[in-house]
Amino acid sequence: MTALVERVWRSPEFVRLLALDPRYARQFQVMYAGLAPAPEGPHRAVLARLAADGYLAPNRKSPYLRLETRYYADLAGAPHLIESYRELYEASLLARRALPVADLDVCNVTHTVFYLSDFGFRDSGLTSEERERALRVVEELTEHSVRRGEWDLVGKLLLAQFCLGADPARTPSGAAGLRLLARAQRPDGAMPGRSSTDRVDESATPVMLFRKAYQATLVTALASLIISASPA
Repeated sequence: MTALVERVWRSPEFVRLLALDPRYARQFQVMYAGLAPAPEGPHRAVLARLAADGYLAPNRKSPYLRLETRYYADLAGAPHLIESYRELYEASLLARRALPVADLDVCNVTHTVFYLSDFGFRDSGLTSEERERALRVVEELTEHSVRRGEWDLVGKLLLAQFCLGADPARTPSGAAGLRLLARAQRPDGAMPGRSSTDRVDESATPVMLFRKAYQATLVTALASLIISASPA
């Protein structure tokens, strides 16, 4: 699987595909550069274009987009003008939480945790009080997403709990989330869609199954691998 991903990453055609949707092209391009499997490669030209366009500077990007850009630029070893992780956290939706939990953007909250903690592989930089507060928000979102049968979001939230220092198997919301995913998972390990209301019909073609299920399947696999690989 790793070899397949790297082969796709190195394909010149893949670089072109990243720019098909102008709304997300530069986001995808900085991710592509940050996840480079080698120090040198086609991503260097992509980074040069992003820098020339001013994308590696704050400009008028939201706090979340600045955090995302900094994380992948740092992974790529690219110079940038974006503020510190501490400042980005303080400006984040997770830190401010002015909305009821049900109205929060789960992806914004979980990805903020992922980028601050490098998906659980470094300290998030949060104080004990901030970490506990963030964990309460994530647990409430987990409970809400479990009730709604949101498989994709539950997988992200379980990983966010882990990144904040919790064991998802030992929190009530995390245990409920694990049970939800285990019940939904197909025998081959795939998730049958992004949610219980978006389940792929058994008669679906392999292409349709992939389009509807690949994201929830990857999220579940990523969360499972990171959490299970952690020292006890």
